[in-house]
Amino acid sequence: MKPDLSAKQYAMALWSVTEKMKVTDEVKNSLQYLCEMIKTESVFRSFIHTVRIKTTDKIKILKELFSDQIPVIVLEIIALLDENKQVSLLAKISDDYSKIYQEKSNTVPVTVSTHAKLDEDEISSICNLLEKVTGKTVVYTSKTEPSMLGGIKLRIGNTMIDGSLAVQVEKLRRSLVQ
Repeated sequence: MKPDLSAKQYAMALWSVTEKMKVTDEVKNSLQYLCEMIKTESVFRSFIHTVRIKTTDKIKILKELFSDQIPVIVLEIIALLDENKQVSLLAKISDDYSKIYQEKSNTVPVTVSTHAKLDEDEISSICNLLEKVTGKTVVYTSKTEPSMLGGIKLRIGNTMIDGSLAVQVEKLRRSLVQ
């Protein structure tokens, strides 16, 4: 339980500082990007987690790698985590920071999955409807799933709504069997 508490405390402190600096968007995006790199790139993951490289050298390398892409405050939090042997908390800090961001900015992430790419009018219509229903600004992400026969799947925050054709056909099959 303690690591989660520490991550939340780091995220809240980071939010407090970045809000004053007016860099909340950049920090959120940088944290998400770094976490994605750690998940997908084994060499980068090894580099971030190694204890063989001094913290100051890691930060120099990160500055060179990402030049102006990552705000200094993110590099400082990585340095702090590295010095305290808590780099493994970075993903949880990023998640907690994103939750704080969504709460403070009154936004909700929405992922729309369809068989084919939607046009701008369809996207706009979906976003407008969801903004009315949720009362929040929608941060839209689109995914195409060629394996879907048709319909739509929505992930609104942590809620999944499956309106795919396969689910509708299964519901119809169940009702006919009964």
